[in-house]
Amino acid sequence: MIDGPAGVGEVLIGLFRDPEPSVRRAALQAAARVKLPELVPHLLAQLCCRDMRPEARETLATYRSGIYHELAAVMRDPDVPIEVRKEIPSIFYESASQTALDALLSLLPDLTPALRGPALKALARMRRNHRGLTFDPEAVERELARELQAAYQAAADRLAVSDHGLLARVLEEAEKDAFERTTLLLGLIYTRRDVLAAHQGLSSDDSAMRSAGFELLDGTLSVRHRRLVGPLADSELDPDERAHRGAALVGVTIDSRDAVLRRLVQHSGEPWLAIVAAAAAGRPPAVQYRVGEPFHTHALPKTDASLLALLTEDENKMLRLVERADFLRDVELFEDVRSEDLAKIAAIADEREYAVGDVLFSEGGEGSEMFLIVSGQVVAARQGETAFVANRGETVGTLALIDARPREFTATATRHTRALVIDRDDFYALMRDHFDLVEGLLAHLTDVVRRLNQRLEHAEVGASSIDNSR
Repeated sequence: MIDGPAGVGEVLIGLFRDPEPSVRRAALQAAARVKLPELVPHLLAQLCCRDMRPEARETLATYRSGIYHELAAVMRDPDVPIEVRKEIPSIFYESASQTALDALLSLLPDLTPALRGPALKALARMRRNHRGLTFDPEAVERELARELQAAYQAAADRLAVSDHGLLARVLEEAEKDAFERTTLLLGLIYTRRDVLAAHQGLSSDDSAMRSAGFELLDGTLSVRHRRLVGPLADSELDPDERAHRGAALVGVTIDSRDAVLRRLVQHSGEPWLAIVAAAAAGRPPAVQYRVGEPFHTHALPKTDASLLALLTEDENKMLRLVERADFLRDVELFEDVRSEDLAKIAAIADEREYAVGDVLFSEGGEGSEMFLIVSGQVVAARQGETAFVANRGETVGTLALIDARPREFTATATRHTRALVIDRDDFYALMRDHFDLVEGLLAHLTDVVRRLNQRLEHAEVGASSIDNSR
């Protein structure tokens, strides 16, 4: 017999730990009906589990303003897994009230860049879907100034460390992220549709689209905002000029390489950026990670757990991870994948060595692994005839990540070879838990298809010209 609300709470807490997903879902539905305050930490812990996140968010949203203070505390707590904290803005959004909007907006100054993005996206959705809600214009302007500062500082820092490819790429991503957050804030001030269309144009690879986006942004913003945002939006602007304009407009500091590295290692607030900066500086990172109650009872995705372990427990493993990510950024398949996602790919890769004559896989055999050549050389042959040669930065057996068809080639090391090997099951698990990685791969595959279409079009035009000349 269950003895009152306390007994109900104890039963539900036990059910939240049940290994069967259907049992946990039923417990979440029951929690939405009883709304016991003591259940909130355990409901938040369910956000660690990818399959439980939609139901957990929906249940937490039913508590409404009664848990806003607790949600804010969780977002500020560095000991709570980042996967959980990134889900909190969606709970505010699903509450759909002025109180929720004000609470989320007031949180922004305390959040790291990795959390400011999800929070601003939730605020943008509130404006789009709930027209009666209003935004404090002074608060929005303060956050806009903060994002402009972050974007210009990243631009200045990237200039100072341009000799370190991976760190420069991480800072370039930080600059682009800050600019995206800037446009989200501008969408809270101006017509959101115009700002969004301008940002899409500015993000395009097509020069005409970028020009159109720049013109649209120029016509939408006030004179003051145009002056502040313009250098960030202008992709044709020299990086050195952008950094110096940032110094003049918002007062960013243009430091020496050593000063930038010291600051990033100690004060970046972003673990991955701090790790890469530490590797570039040749010093241990000041990164710590702990998982507090009740989150330790729920296993994080395997790949995240591996990455966190590599980042925080062993300096040699950390340096090896950074080295692998630096290598992966030059692999064509991953050229559109974010650097932090490259680290997650590196965390699931096995490093293997092959002597001259060793066979990596044989034609007709089953395959579930892709090989990325770090050093050496591999020849792929079909029916004894060489099909292609893979050197550093190139891949062999890529299709094994997509399907389980028999191997089309025999791959043999013709020099002493070192390779990173990625298993299909591990790669699929990684993609399930990290949609940003899927987006990067889709962007690359889309570009490949586009180039193939262009080649076909040119071939058809060439054939038509030959026919017409006859």
